[in-house]
Amino acid sequence: MNGTDTEGELLTRQIVREDGPEETEFHTMLVASTRYITVEDRDKLEGKSESLVYFAKGEYGWFINIPEGTELEELMDRLVNHGFSAAFVNLIQFTVDNKCQWLMLDRDGGNLPGLPTFKW
Repeated sequence: MNGTDTEGELLTRQIVREDGPEETEFHTMLVASTRYITVEDRDKLEGKSESLVYFAKGEYGWFINIPEGTELEELMDRLVNHGFSAAFVNLIQFTVDNKCQWLMLDRDGGNLPGLPTFKW
């Protein structure tokens, strides 16, 4: 089992522990190269941006949480209002469109055909 059903919906598994069953959530992550964000986006991520929930991945990139529903709409508005590039906003939307809850930006990350790249 890979954590998703045939339509890409998240599955939960029942884990039986000594103190009773517990549901375990699985989240999916899109891995993309840092070349899909602008230098200005990088600078915002290297600082402290209150626009989104993210964690530095050392010198290699970031893990970015992608919320759902109205929180996602609010996130997209905050990104635009805080000066993130259209390319960054589109990358977040690409992550959502591919049913992922996390975006990992990594300097050695994979290719995403059709999205613009940036050198920095």
